[in-house]
Amino acid sequence: MAPRPEAVELYQGGFLHGLHARAREFEDWAERERARLWRLATEAGRSAAVTALLEGRALEAIRLAHWVVALEPWDETVMRDVVLVLRGAGNRADAVAAYAAFDKRLQRERGVRPCRERRDLFDTYVLSPRGDWQVGAGPDEGQRDPGRYA
Repeated sequence: MAPRPEAVELYQGGFLHGLHARAREFEDWAERERARLWRLATEAGRSAAVTALLEGRALEAIRLAHWVVALEPWDETVMRDVVLVLRGAGNRADAVAAYAAFDKRLQRERGVRPCRERRDLFDTYVLSPRGDWQVGAGPDEGQRDPGRYA
């Protein structure tokens, strides 16, 4: 069962953000919880976006995809999902623009380009005028890759 979009969007950021304790054990625990909840929110958002797209709720899928990018702006897998959701919703121009902005941001702020697999996916599935693709058809669908730049 896919996460409900309303539930996904309840995530408001870092767990106990701004709270500082003098106990190192507490700080370590809070940081682990922050990271765990952030990962859950990111994965739930990705899942909800793809589910919304597959169920024909394109605008909801696009909104959720952008919400996930706000949480994870450097993750190539997240950007892949956004691009595929936009393309799947029939919004090829925005898919191209989103990828181009991501590519430029990576180059400008991190000095890297998206990995070869992402560029190939973009060329094959997004730039393809035939639109002969579907969500889940990417060559690396379901694989978590080291495309996250932190």
